Amino acid sequence: MDARWITVMLATALVGLAACDGQAGDAGDTGGAESGRVVDSIFPMEEQIRRFQATVADTPTTFRGGAASRDDLVDAFLDAVRARDTEVLAKLVVDRGEYAFLYYPYSRFAEPPYELPPDILWFQAQNTQSRALLRLFRQMDERALDPRGYRCEDEPLVLGPTAAWEDCFILVDGRDGDLLELRLFGTILMHDGRYKFLSLSNEL
Repeated sequence: MDARWITVMLATALVGLAACDGQAGDAGDTGGAESGRVVDSIFPMEEQIRRFQATVADTPTTFRGGAASRDDLVDAFLDAVRARDTEVLAKLVVDRGEYAFLYYPYSRFAEPPYELPPDILWFQAQNTQSRALLRLFRQMDERALDPRGYRCEDEPLVLGPTAAWEDCFILVDGRDGDLLELRLFGTILMHDGRYKFLSLSNEL
């Protein structure tokens, strides 16, 4: 099959992945997708969060899917990348409801000096993630698919009921025998014993 056609198919699948991730939040919203992307900044942050949460079909009390440990989460990520399985990868990342209730209200983005509207931040994150996955599938080499392990900081950030490891790296053998660190995914979150990625953004 023509390589350009494969790339087009993959890009289409990744856009669908991001769209499915947000569909639960659009359920019952007569304003459609636009109402999930535009926030009037004159509202205080508490009201912006309330409005964003109101776009979610249900109120999650724990992470759905994900993994039972941080090690299992990283292993599942690597297995899914090897298989080019976007459906599995989507289940390893927080969905709109988990983001709205279990992460964002406790994050730095809900406080000064950041105070970034949750709807806009979520929408931007989905676009960034789709592009990051496309880069990941294009540029991943065999060293990253058979790593020496991974490294995160020792102590997570405490964000209300959720713990966050912001700096995690896959460890691979370098060309000259040294050990390289690759950032292939974003922050790892843990809530109530379940682990998921905040995003699959990378530095490729």
